Amino acid sequence: MKRYQVIAGKLAEQIDQGVYVLGERMPGIRQLSQDFGVSVATIVHAHQLLEDQGYLEARSRSGHYVARRRPLPLAQVRSTLKSPVRLAQRQFWYASLRDAQSCSVVLGNAIPHRDFLPVHAMRRAMSTAARLDNVSPHYMFPPGFPPLRRQIAKRMLKTGAMIDPEQIIITAGAQEAVRLALQAVAKDHAVIAVESPVFYGILQVIESLKMRAVEIPTDPQSGISLQALKLAAEQWQVQACVVVPHHNNPLGYTMPNPAKAKLLQIARQYDMRIIEDDVYGDLGFDAVRPTSLLSMDKHDRVMYCSSFSKTVMPGLRIGWFIAGSRQPEVEQLKFISNIASASLPQAALAYYLSRSGHEKYLRRIRSDYAHQMALYQHAVLEAFPDQTKVSHPSGGFVFWVECPTSVDIMQLYQKALQQGIHIAVGPLFTAKPAFNHCLRLNVAIPWQRPIAKAIQTLGSLARE
Repeated sequence: MKRYQVIAGKLAEQIDQGVYVLGERMPGIRQLSQDFGVSVATIVHAHQLLEDQGYLEARSRSGHYVARRRPLPLAQVRSTLKSPVRLAQRQFWYASLRDAQSCSVVLGNAIPHRDFLPVHAMRRAMSTAARLDNVSPHYMFPPGFPPLRRQIAKRMLKTGAMIDPEQIIITAGAQEAVRLALQAVAKDHAVIAVESPVFYGILQVIESLKMRAVEIPTDPQSGISLQALKLAAEQWQVQACVVVPHHNNPLGYTMPNPAKAKLLQIARQYDMRIIEDDVYGDLGFDAVRPTSLLSMDKHDRVMYCSSFSKTVMPGLRIGWFIAGSRQPEVEQLKFISNIASASLPQAALAYYLSRSGHEKYLRRIRSDYAHQMALYQHAVLEAFPDQTKVSHPSGGFVFWVECPTSVDIMQLYQKALQQGIHIAVGPLFTAKPAFNHCLRLNVAIPWQRPIAKAIQTLGSLARE
């Protein structure tokens, strides 16, 4: 037996014994070379063998990770194109938020645990910003704090878009940015296309503006159905389409670039605006940052929204908006809505981003989330009934669980609450009756005994 085969066998044995767990990053090639006293080339051959055997998977510029020995059953979202509707789940959405506050294990909210956030770095930044007498006491009228907009413009280059800082409007999170976008391009009773399932916050915004949502069937791997979107545009005057194209909430997919180009073509053909919600774009498990729709847009069709709520700190409530030709109107709408976003968080965030530690943090957190995702998915499939399926996110920290149709998700929700466990049920992610056997889970909570026990409990309740 050759040397690399022996080493591959030892590493495989360690994986089987649980020394390295599902989704965990393996030691680097040079480290293993030193540990085994062999050449780098020998370790490379061992890695290739383990990849062929299904033990490891390589991630671009990131290293090798313990892989699933068998493919996970993929959720198959079943959704059909129906007439535009108003939101039907409004009261339950607020009730669910209240329920979460009384639970000891909250798996339903897409909010990272503090262990996954740069809390200490932001505390230092906040303390520094508070001492800037010429900044924090005053309003920062739209479009917002210039140093922060410059930092965001630098970050936008990673999405492929070259943006002038003057084009960036600071908002109170991405939710406000989406609202401003819809206010700028559509009126009462307008038809807005959304993914199905769709993040419920988007439905709330559409409802609050007295608009109607037409839900477009969405594939867990490739994203919104462009054929169905085109059909909707032919039947109704769709004024805008809201998409979360990268590491989508709740499915986790990333839209391929050819599909993005086709989406832009449809938008131009049917005189439709695209509202790109890119809050999860920096959290891909692959080191390559997805190309934004905005960077591919040549005809002023895309309005870009994002925030730092998922990557720095939710409580900052700092997002941004690139409105294109609608910028003057949007700045007026922002001023009318709340005059200005808070000054101190803007100054603190600008200082934090200028210190060059954010990219290092993102590299770590992407790896952490990939590991967490694998742990949670494996635990769900072990605990839940046979035929349960899950989505395969390309990034972010939420995934979709599709239980057998015999599972009544609202009964599961109520029984879980009695056990102190909160989940996000499928009906929250639609304006029509659907997804009654589905749920979304958040993996951005450290994997500890209470979490493992909670998933076991959920699985037992679902089996009942």
